[in-house]
Amino acid sequence: MTGRAGRRSVPWRMAGFDLDGTLVHRSSVLVHVGTRLGHRDFVQHLVGAYESFDMTNEEVSNRAAQLFKGLTRRELMHLLKGIPHLREIGSVVSMLRALGVQTYIATVTFDFASEWFARRYGFDGYSGIVLEFDELERATGCITHHVSEYDKASFIRDTATKASIDLTQVFYVGDSRSDLPTFDLAGFSVAINASAEARAKASTSVQTDSLLDAVRLIPGLGELTNFATS
Repeated sequence: MTGRAGRRSVPWRMAGFDLDGTLVHRSSVLVHVGTRLGHRDFVQHLVGAYESFDMTNEEVSNRAAQLFKGLTRRELMHLLKGIPHLREIGSVVSMLRALGVQTYIATVTFDFASEWFARRYGFDGYSGIVLEFDELERATGCITHHVSEYDKASFIRDTATKASIDLTQVFYVGDSRSDLPTFDLAGFSVAINASAEARAKASTSVQTDSLLDAVRLIPGLGELTNFATS
């Protein structure tokens, strides 16, 4: 079945993807960037404190932001070089674009990282924690906008609303507790390499190092994924 402009007709118009633990595989933005800046033990402590509920994401982010003081956004984005990530991200984004499905990154980490992924792979938009920059365009060590798990869901909902997309036409891929509100929001959800609570909440789950394997589980897309690798 084909739609307007020869596109296949699919039940989806928008897709959301988490960053840490999802597109970023077996690591996180903070661990990768912090390690490159020479603060591996410190950032691992922060990540562990968040995962054990000893610190909130806002507390972790405020402390992490101090590591970036004096760096430009371009320098911060350059630190992402070599970050571990899922295979076939670009193929998935290209396939979804060809099908008329908009793609967005929703994350509780810093938006210089989500912007880097969005530019590299062609996502339509992104969210994330916003650092403050001074008149010389260098990070001050402060944050102007924090992002919680509920803000991630709000970003997906508000973006869909602006594009006149019903939430039943949105699918979302994530891995952890920060994705639970968005799992509730989306028409379909996939927990990828996920925690037990995320697997329990999502529509389905998968363990893989390829984003394509997650998209194969989306109703109406499984039979089309061969186009992504052809």
